[in-house]
Amino acid sequence: MRRLLLAAALLAAGCGSRAPEPPPPPPAPACTTWWRTGDAGLDGLLPLVKETLQANERQFAGRTGPVRGFGAGEAYPQIWIRDSATLVPIARWLYPRDRVASWLVEHLAHQHSDSSLNDWIAAGPVEEFRPWAPRAEEIWRRGPDRITADRNTTEADQESSAVLAAWELFEFYGPIWLDTGVAGRPLLDRLDAALLSVSEGRRDTPTGLVVSALTADWGDVSPAHGDQRAIYLDEQTPRVGGLYTNAMALIAARRLAEMASDGARPLRARAWSSTADRMRIDLRNALYLSQRGYFRVHRPLPGPPPPRRVDLDAMLATGGNAIAARAGALDDAERLRLFDEIERRHQAIGAPVLGVTLIPPFPAGFFRHPILAEEGSYQNGGHWDWFAGRLALAMLEGGDALRGRAQVRALAARAVQRRALHEWHTAAGEGRGSPRYAGSAGALATAVLEGLLGLDWSRDPERPLQARAVFQPRLGPGNARLEACAPGEPVRAGYDYRQTAEALRFDYRSSAASARLAILLPPGRTATAVSLDGAPHEPVQQEIGRDRYLVLERAPASGRLEARLAPG
Repeated sequence: MRRLLLAAALLAAGCGSRAPEPPPPPPAPACTTWWRTGDAGLDGLLPLVKETLQANERQFAGRTGPVRGFGAGEAYPQIWIRDSATLVPIARWLYPRDRVASWLVEHLAHQHSDSSLNDWIAAGPVEEFRPWAPRAEEIWRRGPDRITADRNTTEADQESSAVLAAWELFEFYGPIWLDTGVAGRPLLDRLDAALLSVSEGRRDTPTGLVVSALTADWGDVSPAHGDQRAIYLDEQTPRVGGLYTNAMALIAARRLAEMASDGARPLRARAWSSTADRMRIDLRNALYLSQRGYFRVHRPLPGPPPPRRVDLDAMLATGGNAIAARAGALDDAERLRLFDEIERRHQAIGAPVLGVTLIPPFPAGFFRHPILAEEGSYQNGGHWDWFAGRLALAMLEGGDALRGRAQVRALAARAVQRRALHEWHTAAGEGRGSPRYAGSAGALATAVLEGLLGLDWSRDPERPLQARAVFQPRLGPGNARLEACAPGEPVRAGYDYRQTAEALRFDYRSSAASARLAILLPPGRTATAVSLDGAPHEPVQQEIGRDRYLVLERAPASGRLEARLAPG
């Protein structure tokens, strides 16, 4: 025993033949996403977004296993498909994969026989939901666990929303995610069938448009009933080809074509690309008002008449037009004209920030349901950050960065000042609905992170199995810092940004295989003496609308870009 003790002592002292144990590796750095711009509203928005998402976390047992996701607001127990799709671009940088993706897998596992999807799923018995969802049904049960679901059949954006959420996850996690098994079928095949149920199953042949109920812009309440029957498409409901629904379907078709291509389904990729081209033509032919510079909110289709005659062409639907602008339905000049008209309309009614859903709204009493009965109420002319954020993103991406930047700052400042992200606001700017509305959090945070700070994560177009970091800051003169990472994933990116009227320096880093750089230049300035990591680089400049960018299509994953800025 003494010899054993002595040997142990010698080993402990490093005198034996056994090499000393190496020190444990240092702990991995904390995975935290944050930014600093020097603007109190922009910098205060992310903590508010995190609080809002945390307040809306939902978790329950489901057919596919533990289901984790987010409610639309504190008063909403359900996981809504359209709201959740809005959250994915920011949530993937803040939460682990199961929180960001499991809700979508569960939704797809309950696909209907015609391949359509529910609006929402929630834990609990049907009786809890029937008062405001009369057609709600129990769709799964195991022991004490049960899931209830319903579909607001007035709308037809559920499947498009699912495709857009899946595309954001595909860009982040790679093509292999599309092969996830969902109730015996690959996830990509379920998405394909879901969007077909819209593009073919709800298509009006003469116009080519997807059919939905007459609602207020993107809403799901028809004028046919004064109670909860208004969320269902029935024999009394007026039919339309709606702008929002069809713009969403157009984007979804393009995204599904991309996923099918990288998911080794070339025939489906070509089919969806062709469908998207057709949708764009039909959308423009049926809804674009070239003399007015925007898309009409709805095109009436055969069926029950609306309660009264309304000039739909005179209505500017901010939400639907913002989605159409992002869908590639307009060229550069048309997009800028649309943004000009949206701002002109808001100024005419004295709106403090952009994002009023309808200008003018439907007249009082057009909708029988009390939530929309008055002008300026809820979706009938209320102000929604959920769409104001997407409008700002459309401006930032679409060649109107100066106006988009002002819009984002105004929206962020209001939210931070009030310590709330309301569901909607009155014309006077008073908050209504949930004060911690997840849709507002997702739309505004995405407008800041992807639109203003310009960070995105995508598949390399030449090597789809590899990720590419995209840095496209639209900050203008000033300094900024960004750090972003995905919990549980090898995904990290960040930068230090400095720009004056005479020079810019951009130090960036990422865990991707490569990067794309596109730095917005100040108005009237051009880049000269460009260098990458100290080596001279031939400048390539790109014009988008009113904006000019210094672009490096293929750059190392990390490095330093420098340039002098001169008049030109």
